[in-house]
Amino acid sequence: MWIRFSKTLASYIVLVTLLISCGKSSIPSLSALGFSTAKILVANADATAPLNYTVTMYDEDGTYLGIIFDYTGFAGQPRGIALIDSFNFLVSLENFDHIDKLNIFGQRISGFAVNSQLTGNLMDIISLPGGDFLVIEGNTIERFLADGQRYTTGAAPYINTTVGTCVLSVPRAMVLLGNDQLAVTNTTNDRVNVYDVSTGTATCTSFNNTMGAVDPLAITKDSSDNVYVGMSLAGTSTILRYNSTVVGAGTTIWSTNTAILSTPTAIAAMPDDSLLVASDGTDAIVKLSNSGSVINPTFIKNAHTGSILDIVVIPPE
Repeated sequence: MWIRFSKTLASYIVLVTLLISCGKSSIPSLSALGFSTAKILVANADATAPLNYTVTMYDEDGTYLGIIFDYTGFAGQPRGIALIDSFNFLVSLENFDHIDKLNIFGQRISGFAVNSQLTGNLMDIISLPGGDFLVIEGNTIERFLADGQRYTTGAAPYINTTVGTCVLSVPRAMVLLGNDQLAVTNTTNDRVNVYDVSTGTATCTSFNNTMGAVDPLAITKDSSDNVYVGMSLAGTSTILRYNSTVVGAGTTIWSTNTAILSTPTAIAAMPDDSLLVASDGTDAIVKLSNSGSVINPTFIKNAHTGSILDIVVIPPE
């Protein structure tokens, strides 16, 4: 009890100091945020006029809490969010070709991770249990240490385009499964690759190409390790559920009304295992049950939901 209290108190003191020094965040005070409940981070990269490149935060009911950071004036597109802890997170930025470190009050370390090899199309980013993090770059995946230094030396990335029978072809999103297995969606070859990332050299565990001619865009898992894959092609939007792995055809939990959910570009699981799905066709975040029933078709819908590329849930303290 004391260890947890001390850690929380120390975080409180540090973060209040940062909030005072920052002074320009639209996020409410620490006491108003209420960290006994979940919070939701959203990365929006809407390139249509007027541009809207923002990272925003919401409470667990979908209430808008404010903009954590507005990249619009910097022309940097936030493509992915990776939690470090309940207060700090990383953002992968296209156009900048680097990774920022932010806290929930808007304090930013610009270019926390920068490398001459990090010049491709940046997409999703996730944290590993030991503090390292992975980011999609073009048709490769780079690994960085917790301090922002690149994991590998030389030109070779951590996961190259072809590793064994796994081929990256316009990868879009990632999720870490059990036993350090990394699942990656690919939008061109319509596969979900699974890699073992437990060591310094990633290996191909398997790939799933049974989904047909669709674009697997989004992927996440819930507290029971069920895996959800969001797919879209030619007006059809589908969400599949798998039990702890991504093997076989999966169970279809959504493939119906595109007026409600169209082109699922990001997906995240809430603490109660309900799903938040970014619907690019309706510019909203739809809330579904984990069996696919609609809970709220416009759970979040505002000026910052036009082109969502990532949703991350901060669990309650």
